[in-house]
Amino acid sequence: MDKKRIDEKRAIGLLRQALSEIPHLKELGDDKQEFTLWFDKVRDIIQAGLDESDRQRFPSNLKVTITTGGDLPSDDDFQKLYVIQLQSCETALQSIIQKYEIIDMGTTKSQSAKSKFSNRTLTCIVEILADSYTDSKLRTFFFKYNLLDIYEQSGKLTAKRRKVNDVFQHLSEAGDDSSRRTLESIVKETLKEFYPQKDVSQISRQRFFEKFPDLDTALRTDGFHVREGELIPVISSLVEPVKEEALVETLLDKHRLSIAKNHLKQSYENYVEGNWEAANGALRS
Repeated sequence: MDKKRIDEKRAIGLLRQALSEIPHLKELGDDKQEFTLWFDKVRDIIQAGLDESDRQRFPSNLKVTITTGGDLPSDDDFQKLYVIQLQSCETALQSIIQKYEIIDMGTTKSQSAKSKFSNRTLTCIVEILADSYTDSKLRTFFFKYNLLDIYEQSGKLTAKRRKVNDVFQHLSEAGDDSSRRTLESIVKETLKEFYPQKDVSQISRQRFFEKFPDLDTALRTDGFHVREGELIPVISSLVEPVKEEALVETLLDKHRLSIAKNHLKQSYENYVEGNWEAANGALRS
């Protein structure tokens, strides 16, 4: 692998991080200086690591002047221009990242064996398991996945986090489709067991996200969010997916279309698993 390729991979990783910061930028008040710094950072990343076509995709300069003096448009006009600028940046970043994901499909030995979860997400899951389970429960947990020997290989006195990480590293390095499915099953079971659901108290939710502050951002960067303990793909970056799905299911419940609702659930599950034909079939039904 030559230096150019390494630079590209690092640049795309940084751009994914920048993309995950956009929801925060959308919530900024009157002071948009943070957006200016973010914009300059992204331009520098693209300039340093990617090619000319990528530089052309991303806006070349700010269309609204983020300053504290001089002639400015009205507050409403200013905010509209700001949102338009931010959406333009978001679309460009998504396009650039998608381009390199497609390129990687042709360069990796097996796209089907590649986990859909990033190292950042997997690190969060390792921390959740190590924090939430005793050593005894972790032994039982990995026994059912036939991974107890991997969990125990570093010795009984080794820290739980290290032993859980050994299991994840083993599955990631195996690189086969069976290991990928096992790793993803562990992620899903962990989120189903420990991710705060609607009936959990606000204090418990706050305590969870204080312990694992990167989880939601990491999952969203990977293209997922959690709803009622289930992983759901982020369908749209412009409309909150939870509201989209809730509206569809509410309408199905209202008209007592239980069979159609079941097909919808199957389509979600197959989409998450990467079973495109089955997902399409469920949607058609």
